[in-house]
Amino acid sequence: MLRALSIRNFTVVEALEAEFGNGFTVLTGETGAVKSILLDALSLLLGDRFDARQLRPGAERAEIAAEFAVDDASGIGAWLTEQDLAGEGALLLRRVLEPQGRSRAWINGRPATLAQLAEAGERLIDLHGQHAHQSLGRADMQRQLLDAFGGFAILADEVSTAWRAWRNAQERHARAAQDASARENERELLARRLSELSALGTTAAEWRELAHTQSRLANAASLLEGTTSAEAELAEGEAALAARLGVLAHRLRQAATHDRTLEDIVALIDEAQIRVDEAARALRNYRERLDLDPAELERVERRLAAIHELARKYRARPEELA
Repeated sequence: MLRALSIRNFTVVEALEAEFGNGFTVLTGETGAVKSILLDALSLLLGDRFDARQLRPGAERAEIAAEFAVDDASGIGAWLTEQDLAGEGALLLRRVLEPQGRSRAWINGRPATLAQLAEAGERLIDLHGQHAHQSLGRADMQRQLLDAFGGFAILADEVSTAWRAWRNAQERHARAAQDASARENERELLARRLSELSALGTTAAEWRELAHTQSRLANAASLLEGTTSAEAELAEGEAALAARLGVLAHRLRQAATHDRTLEDIVALIDEAQIRVDEAARALRNYRERLDLDPAELERVERRLAAIHELARKYRARPEELA
């Protein structure tokens, strides 16, 4: 039974002392007469969460204390002994609240935790609000009351445990099915990619050959012009390099009749003339083999485009598709 309640610096209350006698007590008053504040203070004393806004403005701390008469019916005496919080006579609860949101609590003058305050409160007081009866309209509350009345609380707990286990198994099954579906989708994706790569059938060597061929065919006209001009510079006409080397060699050979040391130089020029003639013949052969084939160029470029498209699709270099 609650005998006394003391409040200091809580919300709008600077100081309040209330004493309660035996029997039924009723608190009445108009709105704002601190009736609800008394209940809020009592709730904090019994372990509710403290909000720094509940501290009276300008106060350094709030303090709430209460005195209870102890009887054996609630089991509070045995609980206090078990928690090493038993005292002489009445039970005293006290809680100090600070602006930072911290708080300290005592039971019978000994430091206590909020959990211990809450456990003590469960054995001392039942608080019911004006709308508490509305909970009877909730299905979960109706089930609890019905199970408790019929003595099925243990069975209800077992059913609840079994349902949770079934629910967890169902969720695991759903996740496993989802994972299996994801793996199947990935397998199908990889199979499609493999099919596309197999159909393309390219190799790194083919890519290099195609690139070389495309460059040659695309520039065949300029290659033909350049090699023709080079061959003419080497071997055609009196101004060609081969003819000029021949004239130079003839002059030096005549001079060598007077100084034989020039014969080695003449040999070098003869060798250079042979090399020039070989280069001219090689250019002529290259020009004759050079293929101006637009159809082949189109085929090569289509093949290169197909390889490029698949490389972009898979974000890889063309030579890596092999």
